[in-house]
Amino acid sequence: EESLAAERKHLATLAVERGRVTEALVSSPGIAKVWPGAANFVLVRAADGLLLVHDAAAAGIRLRDQSAQPGLGDCVRITIGTPEENTALIGFMREWNS
Repeated sequence: EESLAAERKHLATLAVERGRVTEALVSSPGIAKVWPGAANFVLVRAADGLLLVHDAAAAGIRLRDQSAQPGLGDCVRITIGTPEENTALIGFMREWNS
């Protein structure tokens, strides 16, 4: 019972955080498309995916370049982290390519 309750709480937090990150990404000037989903990550197409991954890494944020996958040029996978990590990501995205 305790582990089930903990899992439900984790999934609820993940859903809230994914929504918060997605909302911020949709309004980010450097993001061309955000795909909806229910996973622990958000897939986006950036104006320049490699630059986004590089600049994020320089800011201490790790993103995954997906451009080698067929049809995913300039796409980046953004894993949903802790609320604090997501706040840092959102702050970075507000500044990036604005």
